[in-house]
Amino acid sequence: MRKQHRYAARMIALAAVWLLCSAPSPQGVLTVLMVPFHTDADTGLGYIAKSMNTLLPARIAKQGRILVIDAASLKKPPGSGASDNRLRDAALGVKADFILDGTVSRHDSAVDVTARLIEVSPPGTVSRLFMRAAMIDNLIPETDTLAASLRDIILRSSPAPADQSVFRYESAAGPRAVPAQALPPVPARARPGRIVEETLSESDMPSPETAVAPGQARPLFEPSPFVTLPLRAITLQTVTAGDIDADSKRELIAAAPGSITIYSLSGTALIQKHAFTAASHERIIDVGAGDLNGNGLEEIYVTCQSANSAASFVLELGESGFTRLTPSMPWFFRVYDDPAGELVLLGQKASGTLPAPEELYRLHWQEGTLRRGHKIELPEGLAIYAFSGVDFAGDGRPACLAFTPAGGALHRLCLYGPAGGLQWSDPGEPGFSPRSFQRYGGTAGRNEPIPLRIICRDLDLDGAPEILIAKNTGQPGSLREAALTCLRWDGSAMNTAWTSPQFDARISDYTLADLDNDGAAELYVLSISSAGLFGRVTSTITGFRPGR
Repeated sequence: MRKQHRYAARMIALAAVWLLCSAPSPQGVLTVLMVPFHTDADTGLGYIAKSMNTLLPARIAKQGRILVIDAASLKKPPGSGASDNRLRDAALGVKADFILDGTVSRHDSAVDVTARLIEVSPPGTVSRLFMRAAMIDNLIPETDTLAASLRDIILRSSPAPADQSVFRYESAAGPRAVPAQALPPVPARARPGRIVEETLSESDMPSPETAVAPGQARPLFEPSPFVTLPLRAITLQTVTAGDIDADSKRELIAAAPGSITIYSLSGTALIQKHAFTAASHERIIDVGAGDLNGNGLEEIYVTCQSANSAASFVLELGESGFTRLTPSMPWFFRVYDDPAGELVLLGQKASGTLPAPEELYRLHWQEGTLRRGHKIELPEGLAIYAFSGVDFAGDGRPACLAFTPAGGALHRLCLYGPAGGLQWSDPGEPGFSPRSFQRYGGTAGRNEPIPLRIICRDLDLDGAPEILIAKNTGQPGSLREAALTCLRWDGSAMNTAWTSPQFDARISDYTLADLDNDGAAELYVLSISSAGLFGRVTSTITGFRPGR
């Protein structure tokens, strides 16, 4: 009976493989044929080579964009060490766009992995990436970096750049590209459409206050809000979005210093769905959301202060309410959508006085524990919330947009090139952010400002990203103007594409989120105002639908 079950299972698996290999890939999906990694017989690293074939596919694959096929599942697998001609024949048989293979070798007490990514269609370029791991202890984070680099090359369908960007998240011994080599030509064939990074439609940004002049881009958001939620006597810190209860609908997450409230959108109203209250000694500074531990539920990463250091933690919603997945940690967290389109977790060590600019790392989950990964170098010692990477040239070498200090609580938008040098600085009046955290040490009682969010998206689908920022002009106690602005980089300066209606309150944060689940993101803006003799605070969440 067991043999019959095994035989039936094997036939089903073979049928599935046959269907997968005989059917064309969905249009726009790039297919990678992964050949088993190999190693010299006397190194004793065969298990590492096998682990590459287990770890890499899940980290490279991306639903609707990248499909990874295991060559071992083919009827006539090419096997490790097969000739390039044999690999190309196998790739053409399953209509693959790329071939991935590699070797594993020993270097003293470390393991070296060299991955080779071959583009099947002419010009048949080859990209080689190198990874060094201190045996098992560093294998997972190094493999994460290798997979991210491979995915970036696949999505851009070009070899990795020869020089490294400051946003590649690599250690000194991390992946590095080798100049591409031409392969012998392969037969011409139909090729699926190329994939670009996931973007929003042009209806995903706020509209100008006045009519659009001929030749200008039409308004992207309706000029009047469809939802307004005033919250009196409470100062919200930040807003973001996430599907924290795995119901396939995103919720709005709003954080105050002592609490987090989750709202769902019902028609034209934001309805409270869940709530979390921090301990009395905890002060919430920032929140982010994402399923970074891979369990199917989006966690909430809570940056929090307690006493004279960070005391951040991770929340997850279960049947009995919120559970803390971590103890208090001396990190400032940031859930960051990097220029390659991957959601990652950044952490900056924070204790004593300030987050240390030289202590910024990528964090990752390993066996249920949040661990420190690669160190990240930023220009000019920027802090964790001040920057956003953006690939203006589309060559895989992102620049850095950042809010830099401009005196007191003011900050100015600056652009740093891929090599880290300053390329542009906003010549206009600097702005300020209402958000801050408590600074300790020699300047006890001082509030340290947290710059406003920088959102980089290709909004008009022209292949070049636009920049969404907010600016509060004047001083924190005497606001003059507050608005959101869309900027475009022309190679030498930022040009204003449009400006939102003016707000009569300080803009604290903003996010793009599809809460109504119609496939188009709305804009949600958090603003803070004070009124009355005693300056009573009102926090208001305002939502704008995409332009129709």
